[in-house]
Amino acid sequence: MPAPTNTQFSLAVHVLTLLGGQAPALVSSDFLSASAGTSPEHVRRVLAPLRRAGLVRSRPGPSGGWQLDGAGRETTLGDIWRAVHGDAGVLGVHAAAPECSVGNGSRARSRTSSGARSTRSSPSSISRRWASSSPTRAP
Repeated sequence: MPAPTNTQFSLAVHVLTLLGGQAPALVSSDFLSASAGTSPEHVRRVLAPLRRAGLVRSRPGPSGGWQLDGAGRETTLGDIWRAVHGDAGVLGVHAAAPECSVGNGSRARSRTSSGARSTRSSPSSISRRWASSSPTRAP
């Protein structure tokens, strides 16, 4: 399977998880980029919409860095997706087999203008389903 060409969402999840583990310390873009195997500039481009969404905050300067802002543990994958990609469909890149309970359970219950069932899930439906299907939640 080819690697995805847009890695912003996965990088956002990576750096938010790392920031959560380092909280409340400020973490530099260099540290985050070394962990994710990408450039500090790319990390900052991904963190910018997360900051606008209120998920992270930054302090400029040599002793500055990034840290979680707001809810932290209450942040959902849907919150992250919306911050990075807006309301773009989540699962529009592949179609699930009709008999697959996972694929059918995450499909949006809407129809396209031609009447065909959509295979794109909304970020909010993914948040609800992921949170409710997680076997355990962090205390």
